[in-house]
Formats: sequence, structure tokens, C-alpha cells
Amino acid sequence: MDASIKKAFDAVIAAAPASKRSAVESFVLKQKVAATASLNEAAGDKKKVDEIVTAYKTASDAVLAAKPADKYDVFDKTFSEAGHPPTVKAVDALENSFKEAIGDVVAAAPAPQQDEMKALVFQQTVVAANTLAQSAKDKKLFAAVTTAYKVASDAVLAAAPADKYSVMEKTFAEAADVKAA
Repeated sequence: MDASIKKAFDAVIAAAPASKRSAVESFVLKQKVAATASLNEAAGDKKKVDEIVTAYKTASDAVLAAKPADKYDVFDKTFSEAGHPPTVKAVDALENSFKEAIGDVVAAAPAPQQDEMKALVFQQTVVAANTLAQSAKDKKLFAAVTTAYKVASDAVLAAAPADKYSVMEKTFAEAADVKAA
């Protein structure tokens, strides 16, 4: 990914108030997945890749030029419009159940262990984001992976509080290993 795009991601997070930083980091991660999915889906079509890169660079320039207080709003508007293929709609649909599942895992942990659980859940989130981004080149694989993570999220939501982390660990690992049929 282009250096200016990475700078824009970092600038949005750095400008976020501490109370909103976690939510902003999640949104930035989602946009990273969307950008990667856009580029992967366009792979092989140089014109389309160039258009997507230009759209993201333009969005990045707007974010970097914005005042710190405006960076998130500019980021939200510009990156949400830049180069999004249909695969991003699938990521959007998965996002709510995924967020709810990982939120349940953290909430189910005893209070003294919640910070540790947040770190473990973040690792699972990064693996999921990478798996989704890597599968975006193949529509069947992407659909299978998206479905697998939705099923995994539903399993976590249905699990007893004491079992939520172990269910997440097992089902998310299975989702990360899904291969196209």
C-alpha cells in the first residue's frame, strides 16, 4: 500500500480522542481491508488498479490536509467512497455480528483479565481482516470466508459466557482456514 495512504490511516488514529481511539482503530482496520479488497479484486486490470490507487491517494491527501478535529469525518467520507467493490458490502454485513461477538468475548472475561482479553481479541481481528483481504481475489473463496466468519461470530454469540473465548478461538481459526469449494 502507498506510503501516503498509510500516513492517512496513522493520522486519523493519532487525531482521535483517547475515548474514541478504539472505535477509530476498528474503522481504520475496516478501511484497510476494504482498500486491500479493492486492489485484490482489480488485480490484472492495470487501468482499474490505477483508478483505485488514485482514488485512495486523493482520499489520503484530503485526510492529511484536514485539521486534526476534522480528520475522522474527512477519512470516513473519502475512504468510504474510494474504490469499493461489491466485496466491501460483504465486509459491512459481517461487521456487526463480528463486533458483537468480540465484544461479548471481552465482556465475558473477569474484570482483571479484560485488558488481556482485548489484546487476544485484537489478534483474532487482525487475522480475520488479513484472511478476508487475501481471499478477496477469488469471489467464491471470499464468499466462503465471509460466511465462515459469520457462522463463527454466531457461534460465539450463542456460547455460554465462560466458553466464549474458546469458541471464538476454535471457530475463528476454522474460518481462517476455509478454502473455496
